[in-house]
Amino acid sequence: MYSETIVAARVPEEIKQQGNAILAGLGYTPTELINSAYRYVLEFKKLPFESAAPKAGQRTLDPMQLRQITDELELLQVSTYDYSLGGAQSFKQALSGKLKLDYEAQS
Repeated sequence: MYSETIVAARVPEEIKQQGNAILAGLGYTPTELINSAYRYVLEFKKLPFESAAPKAGQRTLDPMQLRQITDELELLQVSTYDYSLGGAQSFKQALSGKLKLDYEAQS
């Protein structure tokens, strides 16, 4: 005799509906699909398909992707300009100066 357990998975509603309709058309249930996938993994020690998503630490960027990311990060850099000091400051310096002014205003 065997015992059964419930497996829960989060699936977008539209995919669930479309997938269930196809399974029903093929004469299968979602439970049969899951059991079949688990049997495959147990037998072959791999997924029954090639995953499109790379595993953590396995992704590499081509030079064009790297350049695009670098360009986008450069747009995110914040510069501050303190007119009273007549020059640019780092964010840390600007924050420290603002906090000091706020503190002095409360004194």
